[in-house]
Amino acid sequence: MLEKGFETATIRELTGLSRQKIRKLRESLREEREEADRSVREQRLGEAYAEPPYERDFAESYDSPD
Repeated sequence: MLEKGFETATIRELTGLSRQKIRKLRESLREEREEADRSVREQRLGEAYAEPPYERDFAESYDSPD
C-alpha cells in the first residue's frame, strides 16, 4: 500500500531516456507484440485445419506397399 504523499516517478525520470527514445521503444514493443499475436493466430488456425492424426496414420498405412 502506498503511503500518503508518495510520488510516482515517470519512465523518463527513472531511466533518464528522452521522450523520443521512449516513444521508439514503445513502438518497437507494440510491433513485437503484434507480430507475436499474429504468429500465434496463424499457428492456431493451422492446427485447427490440420488433418486429424488418426486419419493421417490410416492414409499412410493404407498407401504403404506391404
